[in-house]
Amino acid sequence: MTEHIPADVLREFTSYSPDLVQNEGAKIIVEMIGNGLINHSYKVSDGQKPAIFLQRINKNVFRDPRALQENYTNLWQYAEFEFTGWKMPHPLMFPERDILFYDKQGDYWRAFEFISEGITINVPDTALLAGATANAFARFTAAFEEFNTGILKEVIP
Repeated sequence: MTEHIPADVLREFTSYSPDLVQNEGAKIIVEMIGNGLINHSYKVSDGQKPAIFLQRINKNVFRDPRALQENYTNLWQYAEFEFTGWKMPHPLMFPERDILFYDKQGDYWRAFEFISEGITINVPDTALLAGATANAFARFTAAFEEFNTGILKEVIP
């Protein structure tokens, strides 16, 4: 499934430096990641600088996209500064230091560093993959054992 990304979204997210060049003539390459079951995710690159991970938040599932992104940012900061050993993609902010972009169509977008060695598996087709998923979730949970969950906001009632 290929979805058109509005020009204002690409303009905002391709203005990042050093992530993507600001040259208007640079060819922007957009690749869909995953199947878009909840959020639609993309790899956006220009062939010259590191790619970014761009995501349109499904506002029918997440009624408060800002709370969702604030939760992510809080978890990312904890993982980054408490030396948990857990790698989470660095969230990118707009020049105004905002964590989300609200486009003219009424959709919310967010961006992160793109982790090139990452893979997307929609459905594990072997017991080994299912076990690896369970192991990763257990390590994630352990990394945040001392995290103050009281600062998180409810995003799905």
